[in-house]
Amino acid sequence: MNITRRAAFTALVGSAGLFSAPPCIVGKGHYSEAKRARLEVARKRRRVIFVDDNYGLSHQGSDTPGGFLKPRLKPLVGTHVDTITYAVYAHSPAYISKTHPRHYAAAGGTSVTDQAWARHHKALVKAGHDPLQLVVDFAHGNGMEAFAHMSMNDCHDSFMPNLMNPFKAKHPELLVNPQGVLPNLQLYVTAYDFSHKEVRDRQFSIVEEVCDRYDVDGFEMDFIRHPMFFSRCIRGE
Repeated sequence: MNITRRAAFTALVGSAGLFSAPPCIVGKGHYSEAKRARLEVARKRRRVIFVDDNYGLSHQGSDTPGGFLKPRLKPLVGTHVDTITYAVYAHSPAYISKTHPRHYAAAGGTSVTDQAWARHHKALVKAGHDPLQLVVDFAHGNGMEAFAHMSMNDCHDSFMPNLMNPFKAKHPELLVNPQGVLPNLQLYVTAYDFSHKEVRDRQFSIVEEVCDRYDVDGFEMDFIRHPMFFSRCIRGE
């Protein structure tokens, strides 16, 4: 079944989620070819899905393709892992993006782990290696699916200011309004407010770019980390 990557992507984001196919019979009903293909993939049985937040780059020696794959992904070969989901974006892209610049502010922070991540990522990119492409090639070469993973509203910059994305700093009006914020929700004060079209368009553009440029088998949109998307919610309304 030959469908374009964009058609498959459109069917994906137009549905509730990759793993929540509606209770219908695939192949029947008035479904587009892309929709039927998506339903087939959604119903595929997966034993273990391994979520990699891309901190393999923090390990010593991960500035080379082999060193990058060694600590976290190579041990998965021959196990019950059928799918790898690789985090492609937090405060900036882990893949080589043509539309969103990579920010290495973490290299100037206090975390040794972040410093190593930035150094190794720079070394891979300088040598022409894209971390996401390495994951896709590794997964497919070992009979596994490769999904992209994205935290839809990352808030690490609420307590790690060195990770603040310049887009957020330039557009504070697009963040949740913390006026009257509940004390237990201080963590989320740098969350995007998804009531703004600019926010939705920006997050969509990341998903779209990955699906257009990489042969990923699916895209995991993580709305749980961190689960704050509207100003009304952060005020307990």
